[in-house]
Amino acid sequence: KHYKDIPTVAFYEIYNEPLNISWNRVLKPYAQTIVNTIRNNDSKNIIVVGTPNWSQDVDEVINNKIDDKNVAYTFHFYTSTHEQWLRDKAIKALKAGVPLFVTEWGLSEATGNGDINLTESGFWLDFLEQNKLSWCNWSIVNKDESSAALLPTTTELSGWNENQLTQSGKLIRGYLIQHNSKFFK
Repeated sequence: KHYKDIPTVAFYEIYNEPLNISWNRVLKPYAQTIVNTIRNNDSKNIIVVGTPNWSQDVDEVINNKIDDKNVAYTFHFYTSTHEQWLRDKAIKALKAGVPLFVTEWGLSEATGNGDINLTESGFWLDFLEQNKLSWCNWSIVNKDESSAALLPTTTELSGWNENQLTQSGKLIRGYLIQHNSKFFK
C-alpha cells in the first residue's frame, strides 16, 4: 500500500536469492501469494520473482509461470564462476518465453571476491546485450572485494573519478559509457 502511488517505484523484487528449493512446491506458491497481495494494491508495476538455486535455475519456470502478465524472473550470475552451462539455462528459458531480469551479476567469483575472468565477462556482457536483458551490477560499495566498484578508500557518495574505482568499477563504467554514449551526445 505504501508504494503503490510512488512513481519512482518501477518494480518489486520478491525473494531475491532463494536457496536450492523447489519451484513447484515452495517458491511458486509463495510468489503467487505475494504477487496477488501486491496486485491488490498496485496493478501495473513489474514484479520480479526469484528462482531456485540463488536465482540461477530460471529454466524451472518453463511451462509453470506465475499467473500474472507483468512478472519477470530473477537471474543471477558471476562471470568468474558461471560459464556457458548457466547461459544455456537462461537461453532455454528465454526461448520458452520466460521474461528474465538480471537483478544481480558480478565480474568476480560468486563469493564476491577472487579473480575477474575477462574472457567470461565478455561472453556474459555480449549475452546480456544480445538478449536485451536489463541488469544491475553487484555492487557499488567500497568494500575490499573484487566485485565492489569502489576502492575501499573511496568515501564520496557520488561523482567518482577513475582513480576511485576498482578493476570491476572501471570495466562496468567503460561498458556503460560505450553502450550508452548515443544517449549523451
